[in-house]
Amino acid sequence: MARVLGSVVSQSPGEFLIIRDNSGSVRVNYSVTNLFQIGSPVQAFGYVAWHGGALVLNNATVLTPNAQNSGTMTTIPVEADKSLPELRQIAQIRNLTAGEAARGYPVKIRGVLTYANPHDSGVFIQDSSGGIFVDANRKKFDSFPEALQLVEITGFTGPGDYAPVIEAEHLRVFGEAALPNPKSGNMQILMTGVEDSQWIALNGVVRSQTVVEDTTTLSLAIGDSVVAVMVANATNQPAPRNFVDAWVEVRGVCMTVFDKHRRLQGISLGVPNWNEVHIWNVGAEDPFTLAVRPLNQLLEFHAGGEGLHRAHVRGTVLLCRADGSFYLQDATGGILIQGQATPGLIKVGQTLDVVGFPSIANKWRF
Repeated sequence: MARVLGSVVSQSPGEFLIIRDNSGSVRVNYSVTNLFQIGSPVQAFGYVAWHGGALVLNNATVLTPNAQNSGTMTTIPVEADKSLPELRQIAQIRNLTAGEAARGYPVKIRGVLTYANPHDSGVFIQDSSGGIFVDANRKKFDSFPEALQLVEITGFTGPGDYAPVIEAEHLRVFGEAALPNPKSGNMQILMTGVEDSQWIALNGVVRSQTVVEDTTTLSLAIGDSVVAVMVANATNQPAPRNFVDAWVEVRGVCMTVFDKHRRLQGISLGVPNWNEVHIWNVGAEDPFTLAVRPLNQLLEFHAGGEGLHRAHVRGTVLLCRADGSFYLQDATGGILIQGQATPGLIKVGQTLDVVGFPSIANKWRF
């Protein structure tokens, strides 16, 4: 997460702002339709990305000076308040309210870095009392830190956009360290936000695998939830295999997704390397070799975990939708197929073989 201070020089409400300071300008992708006065001072928080040959700020929150008095935002300190006691355990920081964290308590924390992504300055550290996000944009060290390093971070507290954070000023590396034992993740508990920044383990089936901005992302299906699992540095540590349709245990940092009012919207998982992805079993290498299953049997009980993996169905196209999805019917029933078909490619009346993951979302879909 990065913070930019500057003045608005251009905007397209609901799409982006251009913010300029003494060092240059940056595009801030901002989906809210607020109209800012040209020249007005703002501060933007978002994730740094490289697009079209320039740095941009994605998924941004933009505040004006008056917004800090709205009751939902807090001022971010610029330095430690030396009159306050120094905090040496992460639990002490996590127990602060947003207002207290905004006072800038001095901190000195020693622990293991559980996740580090140089593309969005995302760093997480955990000690014996818990884990926390570190804002590395103030860093005064020569190279970006790496996961599994034992470090000492000095800086001060900040309110963060969801939970208290460490505003890092200095970092000292002592060598390598073992990762902590993970907590077993329960989606009901995770969606309370209580495990924000903690080292956890999740079990599920990988539905998709993509690489964007040097980060490999796995979509992990856990019951009726899907969690984005992100492994940074795809260039130097590419995925060792295609994980789609594998039932896995993944160990990583619970990262929260939230709105501008500090309200939880979802979670994702930051994984430092592929050693933290353990395969329990895999589906068929070529799912089209699987036996064709009648549509009315897709959500029935199957011993041995068969229902976790992809299924092979065959039917006739009844209706095509503008987004590329379509309805398929066999002798036992019908289903909505939501895939990656190019709109117009599938035609009504075609007989198709389809493989995918059965799921329920208001109605059956594939």
